[in-house]
Amino acid sequence: MINVMLRSLLLPLLAVVIHATGSVAFVIATPTPQNAVQCSFQILPKHNSRLNSARNGAENEGMKFHVAPMQCYTNRHLRYLLRQLSRKAVLWTEMEKVETYRTTAGTDDDETHAWLERAVRHHPIEDPLVLQLGGNDPESLSRATEYASSVRRTGGGGAFCGINLNCGCPSVESGGADYGATLMRDGRSTRHLLEAMKMKAGLHLPVSVKCRIGIVENYGAHSDETTQEFPEASYEPLAEWVHEITKTGAVDGGLVVHARTAVLSGLSPVKNRHVPPLRYDLVERLADDFPGLDICLNGGVAGVQHARTLAQGLAGNLDSEPMKGKFDGIMLGRSVLERPLDLFLIDSDPLFRFHSGRNSNEHSDNDGGGLSLGLRATSVESAIANYCDY
Repeated sequence: MINVMLRSLLLPLLAVVIHATGSVAFVIATPTPQNAVQCSFQILPKHNSRLNSARNGAENEGMKFHVAPMQCYTNRHLRYLLRQLSRKAVLWTEMEKVETYRTTAGTDDDETHAWLERAVRHHPIEDPLVLQLGGNDPESLSRATEYASSVRRTGGGGAFCGINLNCGCPSVESGGADYGATLMRDGRSTRHLLEAMKMKAGLHLPVSVKCRIGIVENYGAHSDETTQEFPEASYEPLAEWVHEITKTGAVDGGLVVHARTAVLSGLSPVKNRHVPPLRYDLVERLADDFPGLDICLNGGVAGVQHARTLAQGLAGNLDSEPMKGKFDGIMLGRSVLERPLDLFLIDSDPLFRFHSGRNSNEHSDNDGGGLSLGLRATSVESAIANYCDY
């Protein structure tokens, strides 16, 4: 009963807070050969938490629990609340469009300052936090990554635990920009973007990719999608794309794979989260075929209990094969907005692990080499009280 009452009190407050960032506008950006980054890239040694967990002992067992990047929602205010509820959860920023930074970098105006403050600077209590970037220009992605990395080295606020390139948002193209899920059209071009980012991220800041299982150029624009047969997803193009973007070692932070196809034209962002069928089996196969790559499952995870079921290997969607041990993590999105207080259950659940692989309640020194873990409240009531004080 108390949880029901708390939710009824908290959700109206959330509705005000999570819209504090205002409107979102997409910027047109067209890649050209002139802005390609020329670099000599060294292949990095493969890192895989699924393989390393067996060597590191019980403290590193289980999956990571991620809260998905959600535009106009996962700003610093919501992240502060979620960190009060869980120290295990890996939080993500909204997708930050690097074109804004490209056009204002090097100038001392209010727009530049606002971008840097919103996109990069954050309080250490939010850590572990992943910065997600959206763009298709190697130079601007490289510059934004360099700044994010420098914040970590100098200790200017929180230190990101990773940086991510958005290759899965289907609504970006409809907004007039040629990035997001459209980057799945050409693995070679996407690899060049990732290499440019990794050159600036260095060894201490992992670079990851968030993608779909594939793309469909157009669906449902001129017909009723409830009766139109949805194109069946094919594994081979997905595997070829993943091989291409990862073959030089630039993706050392793994993949987050939304187990649905992205429809680039014809479906709204909301329908893109429901109409394309879930295909967990394709993500499972990807994890089998790329054992040296950390893969996080995303899409259709209905809540914390569903995430637990998936982590235990007790649920699939097209077969009954257990998934336990195949994935490095599970990512939840909208279900966290619907039931944010459920995150309080995560830290006491052995199915999920801390990002740093430590289960102690101590902070690590934020000296650029370690991760600062945010303070979790001792109860749901204290979490809400702390948030009200914030």
